Amino acid sequence: QRMFNEYFLPYQAAVEAGVGSVMTSFNDVDGIPASANRWLMTEVLRERWGFEGFVVTDYTAINELTDHGLGDLQQVSALAMNAG
Repeated sequence: QRMFNEYFLPYQAAVEAGVGSVMTSFNDVDGIPASANRWLMTEVLRERWGFEGFVVTDYTAINELTDHGLGDLQQVSALAMNAG
C-alpha cells in the first residue's frame, strides 16, 4: 500500500503524461529484483497504468540477477524478458 501511496505516484504520473521509455532499477520488491519482477513490470506498469512504451534495464542489471541466485545468464535473461 505504501508503494502505491508514496513511491509510485511520480512514476505513474510520468506514464500518464506519455513517457515513451522507463528503466528498471537494481533494487528488489519483496525479494524479487525489479528487472525480473513480473508484478512490477507487467501487472503494475503495463496492465494497471497502461504503459505501452519501451522498458530498458540499467547497465548490468540483468547480468546481476545471477548474483541474486536466480540462475545463469540464459535463465536470468529469460526471467527479465518474461517479467515484461
